[in-house]
Formats: sequence, C-alpha cells, structure tokens
Amino acid sequence: MIPVTTQEQSDGNDVRPFAVRRVVVSILIIHTLMLIVTAWLHSPAIDEVGHLPAGLVTWKLGRYDVYSVNPPLMRMTAALPLHLLTYNESWGFIQDQIGSRSEWSIGIAFCSINGERTFALFSIARMACIPFSLLGAWTCFRWSKELFGDSAGLLALVIWCFSPMALGFGAMCVPDIAATALGITFFYSFRTWLRHGTYSQASLTGLWLGLTCLTKMTWVVLAFLLPVLWLLDRKLTGRASSWRELLVIAAVGTFVVNLGYEFQGTCTPLGQYEFISTALSGEESSGGNRFRGTVLGYVPIPLPYQYLAGIDVQKGDFERGYRSFLHGEWKHGGWWYYYAYATLIKTPIAAFVLTLLTIGFVICGAQWRRSLADEMLLIVPGALLFLLISSQTGFAHHQRYVFPSFPFWFIWLSRCAHFPVHAGSSVRKATRGVIVVSVLWYVGAAVWYFPHNQGYFNELVGGPAHGDEYLLDSNSDWGQDLLFLKQWVEKHPEATPLHIAYFGLVDPQIAGIKYTLPPSGRLPTLPTVTPDSADESLPEIVDELLTSGFDSDSTPNAALDPRVAGGPKPGYYAISAAYLRGSKFAMADGRGGIWSADQPHFTYFDQLTPIARAGYSIRIYHVTPADANALRRNLGWAALPKTPANSPADSPPDASKDDVP
Repeated sequence: MIPVTTQEQSDGNDVRPFAVRRVVVSILIIHTLMLIVTAWLHSPAIDEVGHLPAGLVTWKLGRYDVYSVNPPLMRMTAALPLHLLTYNESWGFIQDQIGSRSEWSIGIAFCSINGERTFALFSIARMACIPFSLLGAWTCFRWSKELFGDSAGLLALVIWCFSPMALGFGAMCVPDIAATALGITFFYSFRTWLRHGTYSQASLTGLWLGLTCLTKMTWVVLAFLLPVLWLLDRKLTGRASSWRELLVIAAVGTFVVNLGYEFQGTCTPLGQYEFISTALSGEESSGGNRFRGTVLGYVPIPLPYQYLAGIDVQKGDFERGYRSFLHGEWKHGGWWYYYAYATLIKTPIAAFVLTLLTIGFVICGAQWRRSLADEMLLIVPGALLFLLISSQTGFAHHQRYVFPSFPFWFIWLSRCAHFPVHAGSSVRKATRGVIVVSVLWYVGAAVWYFPHNQGYFNELVGGPAHGDEYLLDSNSDWGQDLLFLKQWVEKHPEATPLHIAYFGLVDPQIAGIKYTLPPSGRLPTLPTVTPDSADESLPEIVDELLTSGFDSDSTPNAALDPRVAGGPKPGYYAISAAYLRGSKFAMADGRGGIWSADQPHFTYFDQLTPIARAGYSIRIYHVTPADANALRRNLGWAALPKTPANSPADSPPDASKDDVP
C-alpha cells in the first residue's frame, strides 16, 4: 500500500487508525448484509437467467461460446457454488451456429426443469458475487485516503456502499459490479506502479489487468488507454517508469485472459475467424472475414478465440440495433445523451451537491488539488469510458453499462471532506454542515428505498414510483419483483381470475402463481376473403396470424392470438411496467409456452389506477365490469354482456390485508 504523504497526514482530517478501521468494517458489514437480503428477496432478472446457466455450461462442458458477448469470470464465479451442489440440467438447446445466443433458451429451460428451487439456486449464486462489491468499496476507500486523508476515504466508502447501483446490482449474477470493482482496483495498482515502479508491482498490476478484462468487453479499451496514460504520466511527472515493466503488465494481463479461457483457440490467425459484424466481416448480412486473404489474416491473435468472437457478436448487436425507450419515446437505436440523462435522474441528488461543492473547492483553493498526474488518473479513464459507451447508439437500455466510470467520480469528489487546518472556523462549520446533510440524504435514500435500489430514481422525476415513465429495462423493470407478486397473491386469494403480463424470463407458474395472459386492447381485423383470394393458402395465412400475435405498424390490425383475444374484461391483472410503456418483449403465457407480443397490447392499463404494486415494477389492477366496459368504449370494442352481480370480478380486494411494498 502507498503511505499517506506527510502533508496529508497533517491536514487535521485524519482519524485515529483504530477508529477508522472500526468504521470501515462496520460500513462493509452493513453493505454485505443489505446485499444478502437483496439476493434472497428478488427473483432472477432477465440477464441473470442467461448468465448463470452459461457459467454452469462452462464448468460442466468447458464451452465459452454461450453468452460470449461477456467474458466468463463473473458467470463462472456465480456458477461455482451451484457446480458443487446438485441441480437439474438440460443443455440440449446449445447451438453451434456462429453468433448464436443460445443462453436465453438454455436459461429458460434451466428455470423450468428446476421449478420453484430456481429462486434458491439463483440466491445462492448471488452470494458468490458479493465480494466484488466489497473489493470496489475497499479500493475507493484506500485510493481516496491516500490522496485526501481518512475523512475523504470514509466518504468515498460511504458513496460506494450506499450507491443505488452497488446495492441494486452487487448481489446479482451480472458482470457490471465485478467490472467496476476490478477496473478501479486495476487503476489503483497501476497508479502504485507509476509511483513506485518495480517488476513485482508490474506483475501484480498485470494480474489485475487480466482479471478486469475477464469481466466485460468494455475494458478492451485498456489496450489503447494504458500506453497513453503512461506517456502522460512521464510527461507530467518526469518519472522514468520503465517501458519494459509496462510490457510485463501487458504480458501478464494477456496470460491471465488466456488462462481464463483455458487457452482455447489462443493465437488463431485472424483470417480463420468467422465474423458476423459488418465492421469485422466486411459483409452486410451473411458474415465472413474482411481480413481473410490479406497480410493481416495470417497474424495470430494472442487472445482466446471466443474473446475476439464475443467482441464481434457484441459489435453486431450494436450494428443491428434494438428498440429503445427514453422518457415516453420509443425508437430503433439509442441516443448519444442517454447515459448522461440516466445518470442525472438515477443518481441521488446529494451526490451532485457534493460534486458542486468539490468543484468550488478545487477552483478556489490549491489545498484541495493534487498533482496533475493524480488528477489525470481520476478524470481521464472515467471520462473516456463514459464517452466511449455513450457513443454506442445501436441501442440504449441500461445505465449500469457506465457504472465502471463511477468510482473515479466517487474518489474525485470525496476530497470535499478534506479541510486544511488554516481554513476559517465559520467556513469549516458551514461546509461540514452541507457535507453532513448531503451524506445523510444520500444514505437515507438508499435505506428508504431498500431493497428496491435497482429501480432507484431521484426526486427530479418523483422517485422510483415514476421511474418507468423515463427509463425501462434494468433501470426500472427487469423481472426482479416476481417474488413480491407471489407474496401479494398469497395474501389475496380472492384475486381471481388473475391475468399476468410479466416482463421476465422466469414463468410465474414456477413461483406457484396460476394465471392467464391479459386480453389485448387492440382491435382484430381478419383478412378479407374474396372469391379471387379464397384459395387453399388462405387458411395457412390466417393460422399464422392467429398464432403469431403479430400486429403491423404500417397496416390495419391483424388477427389476435386467441390467448389475448376478446378485449378488456373484468378480473385481476398484474402488469409489468415495461408492457404499460409499450414493450414488445415476449412473455410466458401461463400455459407453459411463450407468447411473442410483436406490438404493444397492454398500454391501455395505464388508463386505470392500480390497487397495489409488487415492488416498483409490477402494477396490480382490479377491473370491474364497469371498468371493462369503459375501456372497451375507449378502445372501440363492443360492450360486454351483463354478468351476475356477485361474480368474483365484482368483489373488491380485501383492504385489511397488507399489500407488498
């Protein structure tokens, strides 16, 4: 570890070492307990359903081509406890086709054959992911402490441990927290090497580099960023850090990456790859290899085959683009400002208050500044990473993608807790008052919305209750609240008939919930049959329309799938926020199958007031016959025939029973 400088030790902010250790340990314990509780309360999120079985495939079959768009470290870590236990498996859906994404079918099958035990299996796997968040918290504390003193280190620790992102994803089988924690730890080690260059420190830094690159493909940018940072440090400090040691970092990092893939396909010539992205294949559709037959095609790639293949598949996803949502607007592709907008409304306002305070300190007083080299290491990597991710506009779904840039921000702003001894007493009191209030606000927001921190939104948009009006997917609704819906259903046996449109890959039947799909609000229009067109192929056309659920945006509404036909009707409904906003994502149909929506069918529920929520992502509605007929009139459907007055749909829910928060 790097010792705190004499100047930093004498600034009047340091706390007794024993007291600091107790505070650090206490905060880390609280963070761990919060993550454990979160891990057991929430149902598997969409990407988790792919990641965990993919990790099991690697342990069981030694294959790295399942979920290849992410390196294997996190999913293998999550899958290790299950690999040592017993579970039901079925790997028959694995595809060998180049660019296939068989993790989704494998994941759905895994959940189906393991039944209700699925939830416990995922919770156990999540336990293995928690140490990554603790590592990130510790590194933020150490780096900030070394730069600005004990108080700043503790502030950085609090900011990480009560961050909505760390609490929301720290106990989840997705790679974002691991990528963030290992990324900041690598840069901390890299800074140590720059200051005290030795071959042993270079080797340790190379180890962290390799582990970081085994979390997310985003970190491939380090291949270009590290030489630039090294040159800038030499220019700013005059330190003669050895280029030979830099090569050691690169060599050890490359070795660790290859070790993470068991050296499968290492040094395959570039021309022997099969690519699907236009950037690497040179083809618009069928794929290929633009380097085949060129000099570069004979160059061996010192990386595992699936590492470069995974980058290619991910690049192809961004080139293809997906439908994205932002503040009520759907479009194909994304927005360059998406991540900045998401950060503005999903970060506690208290963090921005501390940031503004820090900017003022840095501008007004040199005592809050550090060397240009240290400032560079806090600003350049985080800013470039944020800009790089923002530039990928093929789709915009997840603010968590930019979280690896956040620890640099946390450390940078933590200096506001640093007070020179010569600062006026009135200034110290006023500033400390603002900091204390901001920290209490920050921590209070995390505790208030716990355990629903994944869907946190700040006061600018009215909190998480309104978050899905602005952002969807892992920002607000990612399938995480199915177990809260189960609790509500168990408390309300009168809620029948129950209809569910659930945004997730775990069938609610696995949780013991019996349901059917809600009726669509869209009017059906069958193709007109005329003597000229009434031939033997027409029944096939109609059958396709009836079973596909497809509804074209450019033509009149086609026939509805029988599972969602009939228009609004009385009953109880649980609708995921994504479908209220118009998502077309496929869903379980309550019959053991999957229904592909193809068009927004359930947005009409937004005209109603929910009687309860399951978490923040699922609204629960009680539709009476009067409500159903009002909806039908608004949507152009004929009124329902009268039903007996005491039908179950007429009965109000039992108000004496508590709803799930």
